[in-house]
Amino acid sequence: MEECGGSCYYEFEILKAHELSKVVYTPRFETSPNIFWQLCFKPISVNSPDYCTLILIAIRNQNEGNKFDQARRNAFPFKVYLKGIDNNIIKEKTRFIYENETFNRISIRKIIKRVSVPETLKIGIGFNKIQFSQLVSQSPFPKREIPKDLITLWIDELTNPSGADTRITVDGQYLYSKSSILKKRSDYFQTMLDGPWKENNSNKDGFKYNIEITDFSYSSVFQMLSFLYTDQIQLSNNDSIWDLYGIANKYLITELEEQVKGKIFRGINQTTCAENLFKHAWKWSILKDEFMKYVVQNFHTIRNTNEFKMIIKNKNDYPMFHQLNTEILLAYVPEEPEIKRETSEVNNNNNNNEIMQLV
Repeated sequence: MEECGGSCYYEFEILKAHELSKVVYTPRFETSPNIFWQLCFKPISVNSPDYCTLILIAIRNQNEGNKFDQARRNAFPFKVYLKGIDNNIIKEKTRFIYENETFNRISIRKIIKRVSVPETLKIGIGFNKIQFSQLVSQSPFPKREIPKDLITLWIDELTNPSGADTRITVDGQYLYSKSSILKKRSDYFQTMLDGPWKENNSNKDGFKYNIEITDFSYSSVFQMLSFLYTDQIQLSNNDSIWDLYGIANKYLITELEEQVKGKIFRGINQTTCAENLFKHAWKWSILKDEFMKYVVQNFHTIRNTNEFKMIIKNKNDYPMFHQLNTEILLAYVPEEPEIKRETSEVNNNNNNNEIMQLV
């Protein structure tokens, strides 16, 4: 979030936006202390499939019930805009909020036609009339810098049963949390802890909730909980990043998922993309599609790498080996119209044989 002349602005860049098929959520941002928002870009509008929709989401804080904090209303009117890679504005719209109007998600429908979405798209919002005299702080920021000792203190709480009402068992070890934090930060946990599961969960060893996680490692669960408590995460390029994406995806932690996904996409290269596709990315369609496109587009080079040859040599180690190779083959040598089929039959057969020999 940037402040400029009494206004504050937030921008988020979407790579390969013209190929989007799923909704994109930005990280949360803040216009004043404890007043958080989030932007949502939908590539396909429900009632107008040829258009995209941009949505402003108001994230309620602990003091907001049916009525929003006045500081949130003071942020209106706002202006949303779309930019291309050259920073030229493609579209912009201003939205007011009226005195008696209630809101949670404000949709700006038909913001842009799908065919007009550029490869790199910046979605942005400007709050132009913030009344600083009514705010606790004179400067709006997306996230205040959190002292390192405070982050350490919060993280230490995860291994301290005192004051926790939730115990999480992973790999025979325990982690501890407050259910209020889990529910506020994850819709999955809110549904789990407030739903039918609650009635069947016994109050064991003094904890209101006992959760056992068997499909993720202790390290991944610890990182996830650390993010829920501190909004901070350290991302590496090793295999643990895939576990972190998986756990963020399962437990509906959108911000964490988007951060990890961005790190994964930025790390795609001709040396590692095939290994990551066959070992990890195939498990999630949004990741698989991106890796598959990259492999197909660069297959002439990738097929000659030692990494790809090792995949073929150890194909039994990859459960989706044959299916993924079939998809690569069909995408690399697409079916041609009937009228061209006879004239290109020899070339196609040569290409097919060349790929199948590698497999």
